[in-house]
Amino acid sequence: MNRLTAIGAIAALEDTAYLDYVKHEIEKGRDYLEKALAALPEVRTFPSKTNFVLTQFTNPNANSNDIAHHLLQNGIIVRDYTGKAGLEGQFIRITVGTQQQNETCVNAIKVALER
Repeated sequence: MNRLTAIGAIAALEDTAYLDYVKHEIEKGRDYLEKALAALPEVRTFPSKTNFVLTQFTNPNANSNDIAHHLLQNGIIVRDYTGKAGLEGQFIRITVGTQQQNETCVNAIKVALER
């Protein structure tokens, strides 16, 4: 990290109004994703305090890799968490985005589940 980058980082951390805004936007986006995804049949979300939502597909025919691939084809990048230590089943991790990005993601998952 060079000196200019360090100065910028310190200034950003000292801008508490901006940090509060970002925190609020992440919380709002996370709440939307958790509720919208949990409302889908055979989809489960897990409580989070982070900027992502862990999502499980409980339909035995659902394949998280196929869903992640469908999302990628629609410009949405998620992490396939199936097979990660401690997780049994089909999982993806979705990073919280803007409201529009979150809505696009939920709609794309709906389409993927209907396939």
